Amino acid sequence: MQGPDQSETPLANHVRQPRSLAVRERKVGANFARSRYNVSMSDAIPSTIRGRKYISLGTFRKTGVKVATPVWFGEEGDKLYVMTISNMGKTKRIRNNPQVTVAPCTIRGKVTGPEAAASARILPPEEHAHARQTINRKYLLARLSSPFSRADTFLELRFP
Repeated sequence: MQGPDQSETPLANHVRQPRSLAVRERKVGANFARSRYNVSMSDAIPSTIRGRKYISLGTFRKTGVKVATPVWFGEEGDKLYVMTISNMGKTKRIRNNPQVTVAPCTIRGKVTGPEAAASARILPPEEHAHARQTINRKYLLARLSSPFSRADTFLELRFP
């Protein structure tokens, strides 16, 4: 008979430990080697943005006042892609001035790192599918809401 501090079954005191990131990378593949969100980012993209979920996109009014907006972003190579609606303020401001700033932030828009300058371009409709695919690859909710999304404009951000 066992004492009160000993278990009757060998697994009774077993606590499952979470897998380490290295084990997950080995099981899933080398795609996670550079980023947490299954994409590889170029060195042209600031390191403070790599592995982040949200960025603060700063656009400029005609008066020069900066307006920051937290957005989802997809990345491929040395470009970031952002989806929006064509009549939103950020789209109008980018039409007037393609110079923007990008910084890591929280879902609420609180900037958590240094800003980087970038230039934005409104993509033509034939490039929308590719931009949508880069965002869908990163965000499950973007994939699920895609059929109902009102987003009809995509932005391409490039870093100098």
